[in-house]
Amino acid sequence: MTDPAHRARHDGWIDVLATMEHDLTASGGTLAHAAHADWTLPRDLGDLPGELRSRAERLLGTQQHAITALEQRMLLTGRHLAALDSIPARVASSGSAAYLDVTG
Repeated sequence: MTDPAHRARHDGWIDVLATMEHDLTASGGTLAHAAHADWTLPRDLGDLPGELRSRAERLLGTQQHAITALEQRMLLTGRHLAALDSIPARVASSGSAAYLDVTG
């Protein structure tokens, strides 16, 4: 890695991976705040250097785990919203206590 251009690309990829790892860690591994939701592949860095492949694969695995967790949360939230939507508007706006039969 004595070639300065290769070194610059390598260091650039290290910065990219470090930023992505930091964002994932800062969100508690949930990707809850998508600071880089509009992220695109850096074109000026060239291909990912082979020596960084395992690091990138670990990061990808962690991101995929976080995506799965978010999808599960979305499904649960959808079920909660569906339960709320099943309460008739007259009951919801009456201010009275309402009991919802979730088993029948």
